Amino acid sequence: MPGKEKLPWPLTPDGVTDWEFVFEDSETGFIALLGHATTADALKDCAIVIVQNLFIRDDDGDNVMKFIIELNKVFPYDDDGSGDFSVMQDETTELLRKIKDERKQKAEEYLANKGSGDERRAG
Repeated sequence: MPGKEKLPWPLTPDGVTDWEFVFEDSETGFIALLGHATTADALKDCAIVIVQNLFIRDDDGDNVMKFIIELNKVFPYDDDGSGDFSVMQDETTELLRKIKDERKQKAEEYLANKGSGDERRAG
């Protein structure tokens, strides 16, 4: 799909993506990007772009939809300004941190499996 290229994420010393940095860096992290949004629409749009950039594989459509559905629960359907923006920001941040935790867990599992695979090859 055009425009869906893997971003060059920073790596940990173990060679896996440094998800903590990707999400939490105070200048370039996804959480910091959310802080630049000043309206509910901008916050939601920013979160959707982040999710779409995290899930770029052809078979990631279900993951994108799952998180967009969760985002839709955070934001009022009719943006008449009645929602509490700080609550929306907190809940959106919490959702991104949930994604971060899932990514970190998958990286740990990958490293554990990689280690056991190395032991089998060596043995």
